[in-house]
Amino acid sequence: MRAIAKARISEKEFVQSIIVAVSLTEDYIAEVVRLILEAYPKKLTLSQKGGAPLGQSKSISLSDLLDYSSMEDLIEDQVEKRVQDLLYASPKQYAEYISAVAGVEIGERLIQEYAEVKATRDLYVHGDGKVNELYLKKAEQLARGKLGEKLVVDSEYFDHSIRVMKEIFTAIFKGLREKYSADSNVERILDHRGCHLI
Repeated sequence: MRAIAKARISEKEFVQSIIVAVSLTEDYIAEVVRLILEAYPKKLTLSQKGGAPLGQSKSISLSDLLDYSSMEDLIEDQVEKRVQDLLYASPKQYAEYISAVAGVEIGERLIQEYAEVKATRDLYVHGDGKVNELYLKKAEQLARGKLGEKLVVDSEYFDHSIRVMKEIFTAIFKGLREKYSADSNVERILDHRGCHLI
């Protein structure tokens, strides 16, 4: 009995840590998108979840435009809308949007692995960890269980999940550093925030 209780406590700790790690990953992605859109406001015309397909222009109505007191307010509001739209997108859509907006590539395998981790996290946040249709759809070929089965979240899965998220951070950071380390627009935004890319 003691071993079962210990295993459940450990599983709960692993699940809670994965939930936090996914949130940190999403926050990092949001900050990167926010940074690039603030540095290059013309990229606001690219929208993943805001109505226009990726690569098509997104417009704002004249009546909405007149609601803003300055161009800076307009840009800030539109950046936040793009970031919020992105947070409701799938990991594949994150990767496509980061590629289009920042020119930073996250490998397809890595995004698929992250999609499964995020789907596992969703099962525990919104339920009891049992596989449902939505999990199977999100995890695709990397699904770790069949409909109705409870997913195992142990130290091995936890280590795998953290590795996947670290690799995403690394891919984005390296891509940003290669592309923007000497970029005056990005540096201006970072200076305004009191931080630096490198």
